[in-house]
Amino acid sequence: MVRYLKSNIIYIAILEVCFIATGCASPLPMMHQSTLPSTSASTPSATSQLILQTPTSMIERDSGTLTALPPGPSIERTRIILEAYFDAYNHHNVAGVLEVLSTTFEYGDCDYQNHVDLVIKDYEELKQWLSSRFELHDHFEVIELTIAPAEGSPPISPRMAAVEVIRTSDILPSDGRRSLFKIVMDEAGDHISFLNTEGNILCRKGAY
Repeated sequence: MVRYLKSNIIYIAILEVCFIATGCASPLPMMHQSTLPSTSASTPSATSQLILQTPTSMIERDSGTLTALPPGPSIERTRIILEAYFDAYNHHNVAGVLEVLSTTFEYGDCDYQNHVDLVIKDYEELKQWLSSRFELHDHFEVIELTIAPAEGSPPISPRMAAVEVIRTSDILPSDGRRSLFKIVMDEAGDHISFLNTEGNILCRKGAY
């Protein structure tokens, strides 16, 4: 489901869900024109906000669509990059995760076994960390993806995103753990420069 908030009017487009298992040619259903901001402008209006609710099994990067977009940050560009990240992560594709990160990045995650919050800035270190997570069958189920949130810093920026997920892993409870990602794109809007999967207070407390 896609919800687009503009000028205090809520447009709701109910999209036909098409799973990859059914042989759908497109990873995501087409969005109705009235529910999306124009991608011709790099900065959305002061009230623009896009919220996507979509299962991660539907996510697949469309590089052709990304190339066709105007240069600069946009809601659509951010959506494609974030979907690429979650697709790579859930397929335990280390190279795919690294591909969507900027040259300089901060990747924050929680070591649930030791209740230590990590901030990783090195590719080799991140490779090792991701490999250890994938050995534990780590997986993110995307519940809600919010791009250009009003409470972002700065607010209403297409470079900002908040993603609510349910995380499952061999070391987490069987029903998973709900957490909220904070993600920032680089200035060009082409790569992720900052990603944090878990608040440090919750991580240190081990609040499952």
